[in-house]
Amino acid sequence: MNLLIANAADFIHGNILGNGVTGTMKLAGTAEAFGINVEIHGSEPAQHHMMSAIGNSNYCKIVWVQPDLKCLQMTTEIYTNYANSLDAVDPEGNVDVPSHGVEYD
Repeated sequence: MNLLIANAADFIHGNILGNGVTGTMKLAGTAEAFGINVEIHGSEPAQHHMMSAIGNSNYCKIVWVQPDLKCLQMTTEIYTNYANSLDAVDPEGNVDVPSHGVEYD
């Protein structure tokens, strides 16, 4: 909070897994009151849904953009109707959010 009061932050980094949906919405409201954005950590469907509900969030995290990257983190390949890759970004820079949830493979 001190960084916000001192005008020393350009954005706040929110985490749904750490703060939950309610906590993340409160964080977004606080950021908005100080005139900055809240950027959501993570690239799963819940994070994209949260971003679409927050007016002051404009950064979408896309994972696995390096073709040679080998990582032990969870990937979005477990879903049948959700993608999070550069192919998911349209020409205007937008990413669709699944309207009816996601299905596991």
